[in-house]
Amino acid sequence: PGERYILSGENLTIQQLFTLIAETGGVVPPNIRLPSLLLHTLGIAGDLATKLGWNSSLSRENAWTATLYHWFDCSKAKRELGFDPGSARDAIRDSVTWMKARGLLKTN
Repeated sequence: PGERYILSGENLTIQQLFTLIAETGGVVPPNIRLPSLLLHTLGIAGDLATKLGWNSSLSRENAWTATLYHWFDCSKAKRELGFDPGSARDAIRDSVTWMKARGLLKTN
């Protein structure tokens, strides 16, 4: 009973996403690439730091997620629902504009 739909847009790598966010925000995009093994090791260290009471934003889970390429297809939603996701660039531009208007981002 019922249907499930993936409501996604463009498929971007994490590097493409960060570059797009940086360009839209008017800053230089990150240009560092860490080998997967190093990133996973840092994730383990982040988990350990958290267990020891330190605040760490890196964990094994988000290190693992950052090394994957997730591919989603919304063609069923487009075909059956008329779904139009718009572009990632437009969505990021709207988000940056919204955050700047509320003082959540430093402006140049």
